[in-house]
Amino acid sequence: VILANAAVIGLETDLGSGRFTICENLFNAVFFTEMILRIRASGKDYFKEPWNLFDFSLVLFGTLDLWILPIFTYEGGSSVLYKFSVMRMLRILRLMRILRVIRLFRMFQQLYLMMQAFNKAFQIVLLMGVLVLILNYVCAIMLTQAIGKNSTWWDDDEEMIQLWFGSIAKSMQTLFLVMTLTNWDTVSITLGKVMPSTVVYAALVLYIM
Repeated sequence: VILANAAVIGLETDLGSGRFTICENLFNAVFFTEMILRIRASGKDYFKEPWNLFDFSLVLFGTLDLWILPIFTYEGGSSVLYKFSVMRMLRILRLMRILRVIRLFRMFQQLYLMMQAFNKAFQIVLLMGVLVLILNYVCAIMLTQAIGKNSTWWDDDEEMIQLWFGSIAKSMQTLFLVMTLTNWDTVSITLGKVMPSTVVYAALVLYIM
């Protein structure tokens, strides 16, 4: 059922949801019945499992989208504002159907293990990003004070120096571009006109690495 529902969600994206209304009602009825049976079997413990809470929210959104809110569009208030708010809520709930595809991770244990590994790796990437941001900020302060505040040393290139290192924000932007190898050679050549070229190249290569 989960695989079929995932396939229908994809077809709805290309062909429109109007052709699959019966299928969506059938899927929601199956998921609703499954939820009720699980609650009767587990009792209050059902709501202690994160996956169960996720399933419960999906069934709730689906029920609101397919069975409850449509009633208000036909029998509710007649004002334009009221109908607009209900239709907007319907569009949001229909977007929530996409989350049903995530249930595939619960169906295949290997996918769930891969998702856990990806989650751990993503946490490490975030920590590395924070570390790079801190390093970028510290270096930006040093470069702004040492180079940006003394841009007159570069005579004709003073405007470029101000553009690259005139403030901490500009210095951080320049360092980020250098890290991605964007115009790092132009920056190094310009800085090397006043500062020792060997020191400039060594510092930039070290920062990029």
